[in-house]
Amino acid sequence: MLERIDKINKNKGIEAIKKCENISSQVDVKNARLKNERYSNATYQAQIDKMETDIIKIRKEINQKQIESEKLSKYVELERINENAIKERVNQIHSKAKKVERVRIYL
Repeated sequence: MLERIDKINKNKGIEAIKKCENISSQVDVKNARLKNERYSNATYQAQIDKMETDIIKIRKEINQKQIESEKLSKYVELERINENAIKERVNQIHSKAKKVERVRIYL
């Protein structure tokens, strides 16, 4: 009878040790997963931070290009005004030349 109780206690001890080992291995697995998650989160956060700085740089470049585009548009408009003024002056000169030609023909 004592042997039987001793055997039962040994079996319970072995089961308790196996449970402890299982729990220990489960804790190790969970710790490894947490470590991987933390590394992934840190990596993702670093990528997000880099993207945010890139976005800020791109926005600045876009704003600079828009300002430059507005300046160029104003310059183009001024050039068109000058071109139209020159065309008008050329037409006036051409018109006067035709008048002079007509007067010469009549004389």
